[in-house]
Amino acid sequence: YRSGWMSTLVSALLPVRDAEQTVEQAVASLAAQDGAQLEIVVVDDGSEDRTGAILARIAARDARVRLIRQEQLGIVAALNRAAADWNPSKIACALCS
Repeated sequence: YRSGWMSTLVSALLPVRDAEQTVEQAVASLAAQDGAQLEIVVVDDGSEDRTGAILARIAARDARVRLIRQEQLGIVAALNRAAADWNPSKIACALCS
């Protein structure tokens, strides 16, 4: 790791919709990353399945996960919404479909 990397906050942006089959594994994969402080900003883009409930449970037990809910506006709007809340040190974008 480069010097100072461990003190860098990385914001992972994860837009999701109707991803109950994959969202828990996607968040777990992001959360397992090491080498930097991490926040995971997840935007639930109007899911109609159990995605929101799964994410609420994850966010309740992991302070690095921040859940934002919005009506179904599409992936670009979800990323824009997440970007409005991310820390500008570093950014990683993950797509969950």
